[in-house]
Amino acid sequence: MSSDMSRLGRSTFHTRVERWECDHNDHWNSRFYGRSFDYGANQMVGDYPSIIADAPYRQGLVRHMLLKKELFTSSSVEVTTAVLDSPAYSSGAILQEVNSHGVSSALAVDYWLGRDVRASLNSSDYPSVSADIGSQAKPRGILLPVESVFSRDTASDCCSLMGTIQPWHCDSDGYLNCEEMFRCVGISSSRYLDRVGFSLDKQREIQVGIMAAEARIIWHAPVQIPSLIRVYAAKSAMTDKSFIMDHYFVDPVGRLVVSVEIAQICVDMQRRKVVQFPTFVQDALLAK
Repeated sequence: MSSDMSRLGRSTFHTRVERWECDHNDHWNSRFYGRSFDYGANQMVGDYPSIIADAPYRQGLVRHMLLKKELFTSSSVEVTTAVLDSPAYSSGAILQEVNSHGVSSALAVDYWLGRDVRASLNSSDYPSVSADIGSQAKPRGILLPVESVFSRDTASDCCSLMGTIQPWHCDSDGYLNCEEMFRCVGISSSRYLDRVGFSLDKQREIQVGIMAAEARIIWHAPVQIPSLIRVYAAKSAMTDKSFIMDHYFVDPVGRLVVSVEIAQICVDMQRRKVVQFPTFVQDALLAK
């Protein structure tokens, strides 16, 4: 079934899934969904530079991503981009979709805190989509307040050292790009799960793993390049089939540059069904 966005949005990026872009489950890694949304937004900004006339694109940016359908090696990928006309985003918003042959695979809403870009968006000739279409991308399990405040007192002791951030990890304004951000989140999540006994080796053994379902990214500040980055991970909520983790990207002087909240679901990797976490994982996560 074709999605509404593939009919209403404007094509802004094309690619295909390469084998080396897939994770250990042979699914297209979330970092490349994020990269595709970056490229779609870049195309819109290239068409209408007035969007960034007063400030960089990522200044005050919040991106909510919903991952809906797996993509595999050699799948064709198209990104479509549209202006989202919704009272829920009074300062202006962009709705993007990743689809393959017209079938929706992921959605993203970009909106801004402390900035009003409505006039710039409305002056473009990009298609406008209504609030009911935009509601397809509404948050489901995300809990983190958008005014996210990082404190080492409330963060877990799971701190991952990500090495030096270089210019190619960032956009032209120094803000961390989605591809590098998701790479770091993947490492941070893996280290956290190792600590609760749900390592990748264990997941392979019992044929039960986790998949990202939803994420919200908030860009707080550009990175001072080159800069060493630490990512602190903490669990914020869980059910018997899913859990939500917060990841805080902090520079050497303790400044929060990016915060990410990601909802992950437990999946039977043979049946491709959402299942309950094994009891030992539930007990370990509840103890955290």
